[in-house]
Amino acid sequence: MAYRLESYVLRGEIRNSQRNSVSGWLEVLRATGKGEDAASEPRLVTLSFVGNLQGELAGRDFRFEVRERDLPNPRPVLDEHFHNDQIGPMGDSLYRMVRVPLIPIEEFYMARKRGEAPPEEQRASIYLEWYSQNGRVVLELLDPILEFAGQYDRLADPEPEPVPDPDDVGLPSITAISLDDDGVFRIEPVSPSESEDDDDPFGLFLKGLSQQISQSSLEAESADDTSPLGDELPWTDSEPQAPRSWDEIIPGIDPETKAMYEQWDEVTHGTKDEPLTWLFESPLCLPKPDNVFDEQQAWIALHSLLAAMALRGVAFDMCPHFTAMQAYRLLIEDLLPEAGVHPNLVATGWVQHYSSWESCEECQAEFDDEYNRRKSTE
Repeated sequence: MAYRLESYVLRGEIRNSQRNSVSGWLEVLRATGKGEDAASEPRLVTLSFVGNLQGELAGRDFRFEVRERDLPNPRPVLDEHFHNDQIGPMGDSLYRMVRVPLIPIEEFYMARKRGEAPPEEQRASIYLEWYSQNGRVVLELLDPILEFAGQYDRLADPEPEPVPDPDDVGLPSITAISLDDDGVFRIEPVSPSESEDDDDPFGLFLKGLSQQISQSSLEAESADDTSPLGDELPWTDSEPQAPRSWDEIIPGIDPETKAMYEQWDEVTHGTKDEPLTWLFESPLCLPKPDNVFDEQQAWIALHSLLAAMALRGVAFDMCPHFTAMQAYRLLIEDLLPEAGVHPNLVATGWVQHYSSWESCEECQAEFDDEYNRRKSTE
């Protein structure tokens, strides 16, 4: 069953001007706040897929906006479990004309049953499909405002918010947080006028700190020649330092937040990574690269593999020079045997990327040419 997005999307941009890559963004409604503060605000979802658009959309970039008349009322908000960074393989894409009834659909069907010709009209339709962390996703837009690259006018980028002049704003405000003798946190604004030190207007540093640093530097220079900073260096211990507990870092932290932070630590430091192939929900029945004889077969096999990887939060970035057969062989023979991933990576919303760039001679040659060109102009 597909995850359908059309009820939540306001506008977006889809790009396929680079071969093997479909990217872009969608502006959707997300829920903010809880209880009495609950509301909805537009948020961006980024798209990064392997593949190409089809038909009239192939190789093109375009922007779209849903017409006001077609927005559902009241507006629903996108599920919090829908990932902000969508990765995986691109599926079908269509740009076509469809017949749309001009009367309620129930009346339309009844009129057709009576042999009548109910009023209808032809309207443009865009159908996009991909496979991501959320499984199969479909976005079907009926008669959106549409502009292709080179023609962006009404759907141009919004004007950026003006950046205030620092002289008009003044120094930034600072909030001081301290713990009193009763164990209560005090939160107080600090004004720069309370300090007479121009180099430290907020009084954030200890008095005489610069002198202490200078003295420490002099003492370090006179220490043993084999260790310019002295013998007691924090990174010379034979035993690794155990990470500080979140209870120590944030006294009184609630168990749910602590568990979330600890999970992030595990994912970041790779302490519980497992081979990616262990994490597939079911064994993938994929052919050996030597048994894939053409690009059509390779794209089918590659699509299945990338969809399974996306469900685990792992992306593959395919450069424009690679064929599907080359990408499939690279993944099966080189990347997957060594790829490690945390079992709960997808739950964090993070994405782990692998790519073909480092294995592509043409990409390396283009990088070298660009580097030499820039170096010659310096």
